[in-house]
Amino acid sequence: MSTLIQFVSDQIWPNLIGPLVINMPNEVILFHTSDKHFISSCEKIERTLIHLGIPKEKILRAQIESDFPDKSTMLKSLICHTKDKSDIIVNLTGGTKIMSIAGYAFSEKSKYPSFYIDTQNPPYVYSFETGREIKLENWHEVTSRFNVETGLMAHSNSSPDLKHKTPENEKVYFSELTYKLFNQTDFRKNHGIFCDKLRNQFRPKKLLSGGKLRDALDKNIPNWEEMNPDWIDAGIKARLFHKEKEDLYLLHQDHSLFSSDKLKSTTENILNLIEGSWYELVLWKNLLNSKKYTEVRWSIEDNNNQEFGENDLIAFNKAELRLEFFSCKTGLSHIHPKEHIQALRNTANQYGGKFSKPHLAVLRCKDDRQLDSLKKKCREFNVGLIQGLEPCL
Repeated sequence: MSTLIQFVSDQIWPNLIGPLVINMPNEVILFHTSDKHFISSCEKIERTLIHLGIPKEKILRAQIESDFPDKSTMLKSLICHTKDKSDIIVNLTGGTKIMSIAGYAFSEKSKYPSFYIDTQNPPYVYSFETGREIKLENWHEVTSRFNVETGLMAHSNSSPDLKHKTPENEKVYFSELTYKLFNQTDFRKNHGIFCDKLRNQFRPKKLLSGGKLRDALDKNIPNWEEMNPDWIDAGIKARLFHKEKEDLYLLHQDHSLFSSDKLKSTTENILNLIEGSWYELVLWKNLLNSKKYTEVRWSIEDNNNQEFGENDLIAFNKAELRLEFFSCKTGLSHIHPKEHIQALRNTANQYGGKFSKPHLAVLRCKDDRQLDSLKKKCREFNVGLIQGLEPCL
């Protein structure tokens, strides 16, 4: 029976990769200190390994007596917890430096094979038994087991069953057309006027509800003809509007077919898409087309309706084995940039670990001075900055 020794600290991914790299050992022993943070990491690793198919009874925990063990303490703990084990393999990745040093000394003294996963240079592991890097032929198969769901599960208390929306093709096309037309000054001006009319009609202070919302939907949108006709047609195909003779109305069908709650949420989603969340869909499509990300989820929440802060998109970066979070803003007039950027960093740490990467995507900065100020704030909190669709930090 093969037994895989692993060390737990802040690095979660190596503890998930290890068992898959060596094709599911008979047993996995997770060594951790009594530090509450590391115990929590251990629980999340165990939960995720079970989700990945390793039976719970094959995952063991070994708590090291000291919160800050030295090499000698670590070696004693390793020997104590493995005295009745055979075919031991040691994964030196994932733990603290002292854990790795003690693990290497343990494997050398006992002639056990050990390896180090080079997450910065996949698909290679360094084998201390042979003294060379070994290319993993099953790397693609291993990493294909990971996605946004497993990443969130491994780093937070998120449930394994996550809800998210998959945008309809027509809404994506509408969003891409909006992005393209936004380069035109006249369209931006007319779009702003059009959105002001919608706000006055449907949410003068907050979104109308009940009979008032139904009355507003019965009224046509004034002066809609000033908008680009291709944009209006795309909105109709995306079921944001419908036409009756020469009049344009919000919603794609008779509102009497909706319950009050469903009507309110549907109307709010339509208004948000017209006003600005189209930018989220443009970035979503752009990230999906990138070879960097294997999965991008939009409008994600768990079964407890827990949303993930200000993040509109969450992606799994397969190349760098990390979660990436994206907050999308068409402008900065409604946020305090520094507080928003700091909140993005905190949320990414909470749900994706400290090795995750948050990004602020801004459609347009009003001038170079605002862009330079954003870059400075993003550097301070290690947050990526995207302007339009182009990373600029």
